[in-house]
Amino acid sequence: MDTLKIFKLNNEKIDNFNLLMNKFIISKKHSKEKKFDKKIINNFDFTVFSKLIKKLKKDYYGKIEELSLDLKSFEKEIQWRMIVGLGETSVCETSMTLHHIYGLPYIPGQALKGMLRNYVILNFFSSEDEALKDKEFCKIFGDKENKGEVLFFDAFPIDRINIKRDVINVHYKEYYEGKSAPCDNLNPKPIFFYTVENTKFKFVIGSKKNMENYKIMENSLLELFKKALENHGVGAKTSVGYGYFK
Repeated sequence: MDTLKIFKLNNEKIDNFNLLMNKFIISKKHSKEKKFDKKIINNFDFTVFSKLIKKLKKDYYGKIEELSLDLKSFEKEIQWRMIVGLGETSVCETSMTLHHIYGLPYIPGQALKGMLRNYVILNFFSSEDEALKDKEFCKIFGDKENKGEVLFFDAFPIDRINIKRDVINVHYKEYYEGKSAPCDNLNPKPIFFYTVENTKFKFVIGSKKNMENYKIMENSLLELFKKALENHGVGAKTSVGYGYFK
């Protein structure tokens, strides 16, 4: 209980959103608030994000530019909302991918590589096996024997960050648990989660070789990357409109 008292007195001083979301969670048993998730959002000072973004531009993207790589970059804004890491392990029912140091929402480079890889397979090949027979595909993304030549860097917000609360409304909880038929008298079970809304991200890819040479069936890799973000989407719930970029 001593730890809980200290937290209650100091939780408004926490300036790392990742720590607040994933480490400093008050049990509902000890909280008078029925929905503590809402309290987390209301108490957090999101103005710290603007300072962190300035630091990222200098430290992270500045260091990338110092690498001996041919780099290609662009910025894109989320069309509506995006949620990356919704199903990751968390003390809450849902999760969100946040940088462990900066506490900012971001898109891991590995997730971007996987997204683009899937987009290319769906649009240019009949199957993954066929794609792995293509030399250009393997040169870019790699195969069982070799790593891909193109590096995909983590994408961070570049301007302002808008965090919005959203809800998944499970109407037939007892039915899914095998306790009841899906009747209209069952109570909905809302599950709250957080999204990033209308926020601009910076994307960077690079290689030790000339980036202009990387193409899939005469299509520039950079242009395919942009189209994948616009038409394939990133993160969870893309089938209902989340994760698409302008």
